Amino acid sequence: MVRQWPDRHPRFAGHRQVADLVARIGRSAAAQEMLAEMRKQIASYERLSDELSEAGVLDTCKRNLRLWHQWLASGGQTSPAALDELRASVRARADAGVPLEDLLHAYRIAGRLGWQILRRHAGPHDQDVLLDAAELLMLYLDLLSEVVTQTYLAARERLVSEEERGARGLIERIVDGTPLTLEERELAQQLDVPLRDCYVPFAAAIPDASPRRHAALAARLRGDGRLAVTQGDRVFGLALCPPEPGDLGESPQALLALGEETPRAALATAREELTLLVDYGRRARLAGMLTPASHALELLLARSPRIAAALCTRVLEPLARGGEGADLVHTLRTLVRCGFDRADTSRVLHVHRNTLGYRIRRIEQLAGIDLARPRDVACVYLALAAEANLETEAAA
Repeated sequence: MVRQWPDRHPRFAGHRQVADLVARIGRSAAAQEMLAEMRKQIASYERLSDELSEAGVLDTCKRNLRLWHQWLASGGQTSPAALDELRASVRARADAGVPLEDLLHAYRIAGRLGWQILRRHAGPHDQDVLLDAAELLMLYLDLLSEVVTQTYLAARERLVSEEERGARGLIERIVDGTPLTLEERELAQQLDVPLRDCYVPFAAAIPDASPRRHAALAARLRGDGRLAVTQGDRVFGLALCPPEPGDLGESPQALLALGEETPRAALATAREELTLLVDYGRRARLAGMLTPASHALELLLARSPRIAAALCTRVLEPLARGGEGADLVHTLRTLVRCGFDRADTSRVLHVHRNTLGYRIRRIEQLAGIDLARPRDVACVYLALAAEANLETEAAA
């Protein structure tokens, strides 16, 4: 139920004058400005897909400007038809897989830009009106955020089918290792999922696909006798036989992170690892099958992001200082890529071996390492891998 504020509410002083000021705003131009800022700041708006079209976002911006004006002009009353339009827009964003935090961020951007546009349209005689407008805008954004959050959560819940809810409960009990109830055993039989002491865990993701598409993938996998449920924009499941990438029935860009046959007592740890692995694969734009063994280094770093960042700082930050910093960091990366073969490194860098020797000594001196010691070599490998992982996350 959306709250209403009558004219006598003390925070509604001057609302009609504010409504007159809002009426001067050209909605089309304001909506274009808001869209440009959203695309700049929000990743899911930056690459608008067919499911989240540019025209749809523009229409939403213009509709919300109109709704704000009506809300002001009526003293805080919102018509059921206007609220239905707002809720329909929110449901469309939820269906398209726009995260709730992105959606709320978009409304905050619109509010901030709306205030800036109001100030541009205000004349010298409107300064007192602007003070009322600031308070009313904050009040309106609070109300709007409440409606958006409630509608979004209801829409996301509706996307999860009854079957999936049951499958999610069953998979949680299996992963927890706790005994299954009679009802859960009957559900497993309905889903054609044999109950065993060991399962092959897996996680899958379709790059840039909506939660609805992942829900369809989970349902398809359940139809093939695998216990699968959605985890937002990925799928987690259990199987008796290892699935293949082709079993997903998706494009070659789809990711399948596959574990080994695992006892129930260890499935919670395996699920965490596979979730980290599929998220890493998505950020790195990998495709096909991934296994924890083939990406052990990335998993170690992903499980300890604070330690990975500290290692980066310790090894690489001292090298980046000063005029020779870029050369030293590039030299260290090249040395690692060449397997610490100095002759190959000199050839790749197009420098004399004596120059390379000088740079290596400077690297060791500044970073406080000795590249003749295996432990320090391992630290360098980890630091560079952590740096690459952080760059991948920043670009995602």
